[in-house]
Amino acid sequence: MSKIKYLFISRCLSEFAGAILPVVFPLFILKTTHSLSLSGLFFTIAMLPSVLITPAMGVWIEKYVKKKVAFFSVLILSILCSIETLLLKFGHYDFIYLVCFAILVAIFSMMLDLSSKVLFTELVDESELEKYNGIKSILDNLSVFGAPMLGTLVYGVFGFSSVILILAILYVLAAVVIVFIPLASKNGGNDQIVEESFVQKFRLGLHFIRTEKAILKYFLLIMALNFFVASSEEVTNPGIVI
Repeated sequence: MSKIKYLFISRCLSEFAGAILPVVFPLFILKTTHSLSLSGLFFTIAMLPSVLITPAMGVWIEKYVKKKVAFFSVLILSILCSIETLLLKFGHYDFIYLVCFAILVAIFSMMLDLSSKVLFTELVDESELEKYNGIKSILDNLSVFGAPMLGTLVYGVFGFSSVILILAILYVLAAVVIVFIPLASKNGGNDQIVEESFVQKFRLGLHFIRTEKAILKYFLLIMALNFFVASSEEVTNPGIVI
C-alpha cells in the first residue's frame, strides 16, 4: 500500500527529528548557562504548554482533514527550525528566544503526532490495522532510539546550529512526502462529527471514558506506564483504542 509507505516515511523523518531536540536542547542550555537547574527548568517550561493543551488539541484536530493538519504542522516546524538556524548562525542565543522556539516546536510536534496517528487509522483497513500498527511501532521506536545517538554526535562535532539545520531538512522532506499521501479516508460520513461543537465533543469524550470501564482502565494503564516506564504511549498498542 503506497499510501501507507508514504505515511511511514513521513513519520520516520518527523519522529527522528522530534526525538533529537529533547535530548540535544538541554545539553545546549547546560553548556550555555552552566546550570543544571536552568536546564531542567527550561525543559519543563518548554514541554508544559503542549502537555496542557493536548486534550483540547485532539478535539480540535478532529474538525479538519488530518493530512492537511499534518502537512501544516510539519511545514511550520521546518520554518521554525530554519529561522532558529539563522538566529544561531548570527549569534543570537537569547534565552527567551530559545524558550519560545522550544515551546512552539513542542506544540506543533504534538499536533503532527496526533494528526498522523489518526490519519494512519483512516488509511489502514480494520483487517490490516494490527499488522501495520506493529510496523509503525517498530519504525517509530527505531527513530526514537537512533535519533538521540546521532543528534548528540552531530552536536558534539558540529555544534547546536548544525543540529537545528538537520531538523529543518528532515521536516522539509517529511512535508514533501506527506503531499503524496491520498486524501481518501476509509471513514466516510464525518459530517455529524464536524458539526458538533468543541464543548460537545469534549463532553462526549469524557462521558465515554467514564461509562466504558474497560477504556477507563486502559487509559489509566497507559498513563501509569508512560509516567513510570516511558515518555511515549507507544509502550502499548494504540490500535486497541481504535
